Amino acid sequence: MIIIKSISTKISFYLLMVSVITACSKQEADLIGYIVNETNGRITIVESNDREPPFVLTSSNKKYQVGSKVEVRFKDKVMDTMFPSTARAELDELLVSDNERKVIKKLLTLIAEQNGLNYYTAILNVKEQMGNWLVETKEYDYNTGKYSMFSYTVSNDNLDVTVISEKK
Repeated sequence: MIIIKSISTKISFYLLMVSVITACSKQEADLIGYIVNETNGRITIVESNDREPPFVLTSSNKKYQVGSKVEVRFKDKVMDTMFPSTARAELDELLVSDNERKVIKKLLTLIAEQNGLNYYTAILNVKEQMGNWLVETKEYDYNTGKYSMFSYTVSNDNLDVTVISEKK
């Protein structure tokens, strides 16, 4: 049995135990991805990896906007026989800079406008380089079943998007 004599030591011990319990109770994310579009009151999240086909989840959670990077923790078993998948899930937004969020939103909106709703973009890498952003994606066209890898630059100033490479 542990006997703690001083009040400050008791408080420190209590805070330590609360921190340990809180850290242990937070379930690890099942996936990390970006919200790629919003239609009919539902958001679409595409996992940030190069899996084929990509893991795509639709949710009625309208708290987050296109371009938000989120952690997803499933509350139920995922119905993976459907595409896109559906499941009750808890979403937590991951912090990224305002500039990064604007750049991703601009790029994803442009891709959706050009390709339609059955086109899913996985953001693989995002980094800022000399006033521009380099964004690497893997894009899946559900209608054709084809994949393409893209590298884009997006300017910080006016958010101009340029394709710098494409692999099909």
